[in-house]
Formats: sequence, structure tokens, C-alpha cells
Amino acid sequence: MYKRYLVTGASGFLGRAVLTELKKKDAEVRVLVLENDLLAKDLPNWISVSYGDICDNLHTDLHECLGH
Repeated sequence: MYKRYLVTGASGFLGRAVLTELKKKDAEVRVLVLENDLLAKDLPNWISVSYGDICDNLHTDLHECLGH
């Protein structure tokens, strides 16, 4: 198992299930969500949230999300 994970779609049904499982494993989690995602405000406070679209500016958004 890895220590750090990047989850896209974290505010959706499957993404929430993934977050739940990663929390059980005490993983460090970062998520990339769309800026206009109304459900992003309800994400758990133990994750690091970055806003962007993985299809736009892939290089910039991904590096920001990964903390580079």
C-alpha cells in the first residue's frame, strides 16, 4: 500500500467510498475537484483539497495537487 493518494471525483458516490477506505488505512489523501463542484465543501477535513480540472492545464493542476 502507498502512503499518499490522489483521488479525482472525490465528491461523487464512488469517490466517497474510496475516501472511506483510505481513511481506514490512515493514508494521506489529496483530492482534485472542479472549482464549481458544490459538493466539494462537504468533503472531510482530513484531506487536502485542490481545485482544478485534470483535463485542463494538466501539468500545472497536477503538480499543485501533489504539492510539488
